[in-house]
Amino acid sequence: MSRLANAAGCDLFHSPHYTFPFGLSGRGIVTIHDLIHLRVPGAVSAPKKAYARFLVGHACKAANQVIVDSEYTKRDLLEDFPIPPERVHVIHLGVSPAFRPPDREDDGKGTFARFGIRRPYLLYSGALKPHKNVPLLLEAFARVSRLHDLDLVLSGEPLRDKIELEELARTLGIADRLISAVRTSEEDIVALNQHASVAVLPSLYEGFGLSVLEAMASGVPVVAANATSIPEVVGDAGVLFEPREVDDLAGALDRVLTDSDLRVDLRTRGLERAGRFTWQRCAQKTFDVYRAAVES
Repeated sequence: MSRLANAAGCDLFHSPHYTFPFGLSGRGIVTIHDLIHLRVPGAVSAPKKAYARFLVGHACKAANQVIVDSEYTKRDLLEDFPIPPERVHVIHLGVSPAFRPPDREDDGKGTFARFGIRRPYLLYSGALKPHKNVPLLLEAFARVSRLHDLDLVLSGEPLRDKIELEELARTLGIADRLISAVRTSEEDIVALNQHASVAVLPSLYEGFGLSVLEAMASGVPVVAANATSIPEVVGDAGVLFEPREVDDLAGALDRVLTDSDLRVDLRTRGLERAGRFTWQRCAQKTFDVYRAAVES
């Protein structure tokens, strides 16, 4: 990659991942979205962790400027690598205009029929990796589903690939309340967000947490873990819970589902907050970093 860039006389090279080319003669920028490989115990094998540390370290040293998605990731990066703080730029991600409250005539029935959704539901959007904390979500949902007639929609990774989660669901007696929504189009993802009763993100580590932003932009109340970058995105527009306390999550979900005034307040706050995160703003700030790299 560096040979191609050097031969082209490239003024500026931007790597949108922590793998930054060696031997680049021009200016360079790297985006480091998170340090999950380094910070989450057991996320990757020891050799992969060493590989990631080596490459992130090289990127921090070789790039003229570094972009991160959150203040939290910037703190992580500065703790782990000797890089001047002024070279690290926080640029929050944006949310697509497709994520908005539904039109009055939009009932989401097409998406519901595709995935077999027949009752109100909680929505979790994301992978099923260990740091996503899905077992805690299943335990909390088992308690909440005794009080509310709900399903739990898991949008993202197929549940059938996670035998331990399927077994936990059977043990908790909620296997028939879980809906695995995979192979979703953008239209499906938008509809699942628009019509959810609550969107929940139980993750222990996020470099940004885009799913809660999409839910807020859709006018849906958010319950999210008080962990890593998530509070930075949610602000006061959602209910935060302690990510290792199943009682705290179950209580937060029950409170939002029960209190109509709280739901209205969260919807209003969420829409206002999501409006601050636009791709146009993200692009302009990225362009500003390009200019700083070229002029430095």
